[in-house]
Amino acid sequence: MNMLELNHIRSNQATPGGYMVLTLGLLALLMALVWQQKILAENDMLQARLTLRADQLRQKVSAAEVVMHKPESAAAQQAILHIILPWSGLLKGMESIHRDDIRLMSLDPQWKRKLIQLRLLATNREAIWAYMEGLRQLGMMKEVKLKSSESTHLNGMPVVAFEVEALWDI
Repeated sequence: MNMLELNHIRSNQATPGGYMVLTLGLLALLMALVWQQKILAENDMLQARLTLRADQLRQKVSAAEVVMHKPESAAAQQAILHIILPWSGLLKGMESIHRDDIRLMSLDPQWKRKLIQLRLLATNREAIWAYMEGLRQLGMMKEVKLKSSESTHLNGMPVVAFEVEALWDI
């Protein structure tokens, strides 16, 4: 009978060349692992140095910022207080005292002193007292004072020009 052999391997025994290739492969793998460990260790060391340097730099900057920018931060705080002041509530309260015989000419707020100066025109002196009483009853104003008043003529009509000063209590 004819026989067909399918196994192309000549023998089951290892050759010295095979051992040499296996040894060189294991040696290359071992060297690659040692090299990778060295790179990872250097990376960790550099990362630690970078973090330490960033912390030192942040501490220097924050210390210098506190020393150098303290007046600027105080000015910023004052500006924030000026912005936060409820101007709309204050002005709406003043508008609620609307009288036909009083005309507002100017409004001069001095937010640092919490003072507001009003220059107004009135048709009579009783209107002045009624307006000042209305300001006192707002609850937002305290120490409402008549600073000055003067009788004058406007377009041929007699009027009283007066100035009121008030501290706001908001």
